[in-house]
Amino acid sequence: MFAAAVGGLAATMALEPAHADVGDSTDALPGMVRVPVVVPADRTGVAVATAAGYAWTEDVLHVGDSHHRAYGSLAASVQATPFLAAALRLDGRYDWSSGPQSTSGWVGDPRLEFRAGMPIGSAFRFGGQLGVWFPGNDAPSWVPGSTTPDGSVLASYHRPDSPITLASRVGFRWDNSAKSAPDADRLPLSDRLSLGLNQASAILVGLGISVAVAPRFEVLADATWDLLVGNGSPGALESPIVLSVGARYTLDRAGCWQLEAVATASPSERPEVAVGLPLVDIEPRVGGFVGLVVRPPVARPVSVPLPPPPPPPQVSEPLAAPPPERTVLRGQVVSEDGKNPVAFARVTVQSGNGSPKEVRSDERGHFEIDDLDVGPASVEVVADGFASATRTVTLSASPSELEVSIARALPSGQVRGLVRDFGGKPVAARIRIEPVGADVILDPDGTFQANVAPGTYEVIIHADGYVDQKRRVVVERDGVTMLNVELRRGR
Repeated sequence: MFAAAVGGLAATMALEPAHADVGDSTDALPGMVRVPVVVPADRTGVAVATAAGYAWTEDVLHVGDSHHRAYGSLAASVQATPFLAAALRLDGRYDWSSGPQSTSGWVGDPRLEFRAGMPIGSAFRFGGQLGVWFPGNDAPSWVPGSTTPDGSVLASYHRPDSPITLASRVGFRWDNSAKSAPDADRLPLSDRLSLGLNQASAILVGLGISVAVAPRFEVLADATWDLLVGNGSPGALESPIVLSVGARYTLDRAGCWQLEAVATASPSERPEVAVGLPLVDIEPRVGGFVGLVVRPPVARPVSVPLPPPPPPPQVSEPLAAPPPERTVLRGQVVSEDGKNPVAFARVTVQSGNGSPKEVRSDERGHFEIDDLDVGPASVEVVADGFASATRTVTLSASPSELEVSIARALPSGQVRGLVRDFGGKPVAARIRIEPVGADVILDPDGTFQANVAPGTYEVIIHADGYVDQKRRVVVERDGVTMLNVELRRGR
């Protein structure tokens, strides 16, 4: 069926730094290629998707035949709330076969989807999807009795500091599609192959991965298995298995235009196709498609300063100064390499003589603070695992934009000890720590300490008139390694 060859479409990597929120698939909703992704809370609005491709299937009827498919789709989606979205997709394809039973024809398949979900912590998202497929035997056409519903549980995992997103799907399809071909035994065998219908329902399983490898660019792959069960079901390995790999690129910084190219392959074993046997969907052996998604930007509310009140008719004393102009600061917190957003960072802004204002960045590192004084302002960013950063900006009456890069804070450890002779007296020794090349100065009582990052080091102790010593130490994170040394005199 057409859905076996179409899956993902252009990504929504809308901002300049690379991040791991996946783009939209051919149903104009977030997805890998064929594996859906729980809708993100910040991607409200509408989207339109289109795709076109080609697929090929080898000799299945064992009569020197081959089967070709040209297909396309058009979809629109709307996400009115942060947790609920809906999409309508219109699939169409033209199949033609070569060999002793050459046939050709059009098929149309409308599909309707409802998807909901919510975040659990900072890394997990869980949700579900309900879908309805309206199979037909021509394009356009619809046989009401063949309406096929499905339901799935969706889960995705993405750490805010990672470019990788993982997604999974487990569900069930109550398949009535064979009812759209009530006279299947009268069909040519090549038509039974091209219709993509099933007389058995299916357990739906899928796993996918997306990796943001560069700004506005992601590589993605997934695997799906429609395990056919019930009457008329073939063997497990003869059920549709599809492997997909592709790449997505956002054409503009606002994330409105998204482009994707995907290749697909089906390693499934081929069930027998013959008159009297149940109808079984056989996925094309190989295929590929390109697609485009258009997602208009969602306008953000902008704070507009209120005009000062009109002056009184008569002024008996000096007028009070008008209230200061107010403005808005928007921005994003990213890691030092500029590739990953930093979620839940604390952003504090001090403008004018008022009190500091503080917000937290969202999952994609974005923040927005309003009601600020126009003029110089100080911005401080603090995040767990990162060194704090301070920026000075000049705010104008129109909204200002700021990107803050923060460096990761290195965990520290310490080497601490005492150097003396065999008589217990302190020795004026020189200590060097390799491979960092750090020289350590001893206190008069022979004690020393040195702050180093976790790792393995060579400590070299040298004192005039004494035999040099080398000690190997291991420093653990947030740990203190003790090293007491007794030097013996040289000859």
